Amino acid sequence: MQKSNTQKKPKIMIPQHEYWTTYLQGIQKALSNEYYYYKTGTIPAEKLDDVLVKLNDYYRLDDTPKERFNRFKSGLSVVVIHLLKVADTYYFILMARANESKSGLFFEREKYADASDKKHRISFNDCYEFVRVNKSGYEFEKKEKKDSKDNKKKIQKIFVSGKNEVWTIKISNKEQNRIVKNFNDALKKNNFQIIKQICYGMCHWIGFSGVREDYVVLKNKLQKRFAMYYASFAQVDKPKYSYKILDDVYKMPPRINNVRFGYKDKNDKDVRTRNTEDVIES
Repeated sequence: MQKSNTQKKPKIMIPQHEYWTTYLQGIQKALSNEYYYYKTGTIPAEKLDDVLVKLNDYYRLDDTPKERFNRFKSGLSVVVIHLLKVADTYYFILMARANESKSGLFFEREKYADASDKKHRISFNDCYEFVRVNKSGYEFEKKEKKDSKDNKKKIQKIFVSGKNEVWTIKISNKEQNRIVKNFNDALKKNNFQIIKQICYGMCHWIGFSGVREDYVVLKNKLQKRFAMYYASFAQVDKPKYSYKILDDVYKMPPRINNVRFGYKDKNDKDVRTRNTEDVIES
């Protein structure tokens, strides 16, 4: 028997995110490292290996962070990829860090967008979006252990300097407007089940700093709107209603939990390409 000459394509080992939180954290870190240009899409699970092999030929996905850093320092554009598995589909985002002339196969082949442009922010489901902000400085007091001599705690003042161009995730204006509209519509119909669903959804947002800020602002807005709703009833009719404040319908916490940043970006890989849509289809 003759042996087949066909060889199996080697698999490209790209770490895959299992959760939206780490997927978003990986993108956030890439943006902080000036990977502003991006292309998103989906890959069927059965095509993933073949697509990654082809993308690796174009973008060098299996470069180490050090190799990619050296290539960028030598004047080349570099690319990273992040993958998120949802059921039988992989969401992907290719992110490029441009050289001075913004040249390279990614810019020649891909229909890319610029995340630093407000019109083309990276967003997911019209809900979460990446925003570049300036972070103000702040000061706090830190209590140290008691001194053995005078048995008193020492208080040390610590100042944290501000930072420019910090990337965070916020809730898009479109999503916030949608929530307010649905909330108002539910109030008009006395549909408290819908109101519960809205409050529950907000309480389970992913707690990035920008999202936590939006949560507090929007929660206060909904609470004030509910108070206006209750105040609109005649005094004699108010005892008929079980819900006097929004907390009677659904008690929302003062703030949502923050995201822990223990994530190490092992997915920081490089790439070269022709149009990714063509790769997936081929």
